[in-house]
Amino acid sequence: MDCTTEELDFKLCELLELGDYGKALRCCGYALSVIDNANFEKKSHLLLQRSTCYSQLGDVKKACKDAEECRSMRVKTQEQEVLLTLAKLYEQGEDYEKAMGAVQNLSQVQPSHPSLGIMRSRIRRAMQQESRRKEEEAQQSDGSSGLLPSVPRPVLSKFENKGKSGAVF
Repeated sequence: MDCTTEELDFKLCELLELGDYGKALRCCGYALSVIDNANFEKKSHLLLQRSTCYSQLGDVKKACKDAEECRSMRVKTQEQEVLLTLAKLYEQGEDYEKAMGAVQNLSQVQPSHPSLGIMRSRIRRAMQQESRRKEEEAQQSDGSSGLLPSVPRPVLSKFENKGKSGAVF
């Protein structure tokens, strides 16, 4: 590929719109290899797009890694988008504490962001479900299910219901 960065950017946007994330991922990789590393804004933008590609292809760990690298560059014009992407990726990877941290950082950057309330409540709900699930697993591993054990009790013979094998029901 011998293209200018503007041509690469146009091709990348086109591939993302078409949903061809595999080719878009390769295009991002190539663009990242040819751009000037001193151009933080462009590199940050490409990392964020590559993160989107990885996410769409199901590789959440690599997507998080790219988004975190983008966050470490501290490009002011992309800070909101990066934090929102990180929150979604952490939520997708079921790391709810990090997701909530990203949402809180986003609320400090822009308190009136339209996605804040929805994301905050969705992550809280997921955290509550996870803690309930862990409590249930802990109870089951202890052997105590919260129910009283079944204890056979003596009954009068006229109330016994015997099966063929002689078992009493």
